[in-house]
Amino acid sequence: MRHTLGLSHWARTIKVFGLALAVLGLIPGLSAPNAVAFDRSFTSTQTIEALNRQLDEVSPAISPVWANDGLNAVDYLKPLSCLGELGPLGPYGPLSQHGPVGKNLWNVSQHYDQAQSWGVLKPIAQSLRGPLSSEGPLGSRGILNPQNWFTRYWRPSGFTTEFVAHLAPFGLWGILGPSGPLGPLGPLGPLGPIGAHGLKRNAQGQWLKTAGQECFGLTRSSPICRALEVSWSEDEKRQYELVEYYTEEFARTQNDNDTSFLVDGRLKSRGNKFESDRYSMTAQSDQIVSVVVVANTAAYFFNQAMAILAEVALAPGPRRFEIPSAVWVPNALNPLIGAVLPYDHQAHFDNFDLELKIQTPRSRQAVSLVSQSRERVEWIQVKVPKGSQVQAIVSLKSAWQSPWVSRSCAVNATACPPPYRLIVTNAPLQLDEATTVGGPHRQPY
Repeated sequence: MRHTLGLSHWARTIKVFGLALAVLGLIPGLSAPNAVAFDRSFTSTQTIEALNRQLDEVSPAISPVWANDGLNAVDYLKPLSCLGELGPLGPYGPLSQHGPVGKNLWNVSQHYDQAQSWGVLKPIAQSLRGPLSSEGPLGSRGILNPQNWFTRYWRPSGFTTEFVAHLAPFGLWGILGPSGPLGPLGPLGPLGPIGAHGLKRNAQGQWLKTAGQECFGLTRSSPICRALEVSWSEDEKRQYELVEYYTEEFARTQNDNDTSFLVDGRLKSRGNKFESDRYSMTAQSDQIVSVVVVANTAAYFFNQAMAILAEVALAPGPRRFEIPSAVWVPNALNPLIGAVLPYDHQAHFDNFDLELKIQTPRSRQAVSLVSQSRERVEWIQVKVPKGSQVQAIVSLKSAWQSPWVSRSCAVNATACPPPYRLIVTNAPLQLDEATTVGGPHRQPY
């Protein structure tokens, strides 16, 4: 009898101890009763392409024809539409070297340090209704508050509500929405290289703690600033990570990076092949991480690419935004003259591949997410728990070729080795919790 009671006692003890460990998250695979599992899911260029434009199982539901739009959902998914190389994520869009961030004379970020030394930015950053206030894009009145999405921003825009719903995280066009690199938490927002936060930076692209501006680093004694506290409302503040514009060598060797930065890189050649570049980072909170690889050059000049975009956008019916067999290409210097030339999409754009290796705190090994498209810009949007180790790997499938522009490294240092821009942004989970986006394109990992 005593022996039986002893076994029963130890059984109860082991059960209680195991339950306690499960609650603390110390035993992977065990969970406490009523515990809510972390939703590990992702979308990517590849998962969107895998739909084959069949949207029956996507939610919110998508109508085949939009009455208040000259286009429909399928048009927005075509290779030369908003997710393609001629869209906002491509080499001619605002995230590329043609936009405000870059190292060229026309890039606004080149003149940021001068504006900072003149004292122009600090008053803007500290103004009561400035970009870092509750009235700005990061506050409760901004685009990061899902309650404003339809009523304040997107309904007046004239877009169909179905398109707007899928600008939310993990939507069909979620990478273009508030949680992605084009949103207020990306490089074009108030926390990035052209933001009016008034911080100075060092030669590696790190932001430095500046007198009069409260910011947060990995440690209190560190001179590096990683995050700012921003007014959400009159009585609430929220902390967001800054967007650094790193040098390539520093970004590739940094071992304590967060998930909010961009870097211009070049793949080094080894014989007839190019090496892959790897960037490591750690999620500082439960968050939505968006990673995009933007090609920094292409075979066409800017005016030529925009002429091609106009031509495919105005094409009749089902040919709209599809890859054409031939296009009229204007002269680079005189747009009034040109010629009809064969169009080879894969030969005219650098085809980069993107891989994310993710190891969450409770996983024993890393999971690999891959995006390998032949027609669109590579991106991955993924939900990760705090402490997750993420490694972004950029590789080259093929490089563009042109009969009128040399790609030789000896002749064209701008286009060789193939340049790219890696952009990493993160957003709070609340942006996903406010929606019910789902479908075959949103995959578990």
